[in-house]
Amino acid sequence: MSDSSSSEPPENRRNRPRPRTIKSGKLFFGGFHKTVFDCLVLDLSETGVRIETAVMIDAPETAFLQIQDEMIGPMTKRWTAGNQIGFEFAPRGG
Repeated sequence: MSDSSSSEPPENRRNRPRPRTIKSGKLFFGGFHKTVFDCLVLDLSETGVRIETAVMIDAPETAFLQIQDEMIGPMTKRWTAGNQIGFEFAPRGG
């Protein structure tokens, strides 16, 4: 179960290290009327991502992330801390 009310990123609970990076991206969510927020990608790994938005948002449990021309998702929200949000990528089917 996710802990969306955590006040700090759960960095010590990661299964794999998540290298720090600074990239611009866009967070997408919603159905027919898509909502898009510009964001910074702070860490990125094969299993998840930590992003930061300019303002605090109430991100839903499922979203997509665009970095340059690559769309990533679906992703599941695992935690929030201020303007930062941690997402876990959905497992890829083989």
